[in-house]
Amino acid sequence: MKKLTFTLLGLSVFAFIACSSDSGNESQADQPISQESETDTVELTLQSDISDLEERIAALESELASLPAGPQGPAGPAGPAGPSGEQGAVGEQGPEGPQGPAGSTGATGATGAAGVAGASGSDGALAGLSCNDEEFVATLSNSWQCAELGATIDGFLSGQAGGGGLCCDIADFMQFEGFTSVGFDLEENCSHGSCTLKVNGVADHNLCSLTGTFNNNSFNTNSLGVTVLSNGIDVNWSLAAGDDLFTNSPLTVAVNCGQGIVAAQ
Repeated sequence: MKKLTFTLLGLSVFAFIACSSDSGNESQADQPISQESETDTVELTLQSDISDLEERIAALESELASLPAGPQGPAGPAGPAGPSGEQGAVGEQGPEGPQGPAGSTGATGATGAAGVAGASGSDGALAGLSCNDEEFVATLSNSWQCAELGATIDGFLSGQAGGGGLCCDIADFMQFEGFTSVGFDLEENCSHGSCTLKVNGVADHNLCSLTGTFNNNSFNTNSLGVTVLSNGIDVNWSLAAGDDLFTNSPLTVAVNCGQGIVAAQ
């Protein structure tokens, strides 16, 4: 507002000076005046006019300064939105944050109620059995019984065959050919062709094993000519050892009956 006022005042001054110049020119044309007198008159007139103008400008500025500010005008309409800028580059991933504190442990749930007891089972096959110490239950003769391990019992026979003496049992081999026997039943049939080996005190020879050598040939429970029976082990010397006992060669036979399962006494 003040700039506009100063502009108007300036224009007024120039207009006033112009008018004064024109009036001077016209007076100069109408009346002849000397050059020195004309110059003094113009300078006096301009000086008086400028002083009067400055006083008026000062008065106007004082009035303008005392005028109250007018109300603010309404805001103009918003301009159109500019185009969207390009998307910036993705920033670097920040460092991993510290691990949070562990959560609290939940309360232990209450113990559930005990279930209903089941029905009693029927008496089984072992009902009524009461075994002593070092005894156990086993199936013997198709029935459950208290059982125990049988004692380890061995039978042994050795000697020099080929003597040609009389024979019908192990006792004859011992008497006539100098054989040695321990643990065998001496009255079982035994000759130079075949022999039945029965260990005293063994109820079932199916739990026993046989090993032997004759004329540098070895044989055992699984050899041809060896038959295991409940009451003894039959040996055919020619099939098992490769020759009969008339051949002059040393003979060694051992039968081992391990800890078999027998009925408790």
